[in-house]
Amino acid sequence: MFGLRKFEPHFDLMHKMAATVDVSLEKVLDAGDSGAQRLRSAMMRCAFCDDVNGCQKFLEDNKDGAPEPMATCPNKGFLMGLKD
Repeated sequence: MFGLRKFEPHFDLMHKMAATVDVSLEKVLDAGDSGAQRLRSAMMRCAFCDDVNGCQKFLEDNKDGAPEPMATCPNKGFLMGLKD
């Protein structure tokens, strides 16, 4: 059975990536059920990403922020869509 432990590191990375590019994941929830579904889909994309090491390196290299997520981030479009 697929356990939630697989998701935990990805949830953390996704929140860090959002903070690094200065977006709020909570903002998407303002759209109600459709926003919640979009956030769940983004979390699933992150959970199945194979580039965890690349993501961690990007976050380490961009502690002071970045204008956009790394090029290979499966949620790049989603996160950029949340920018003000």
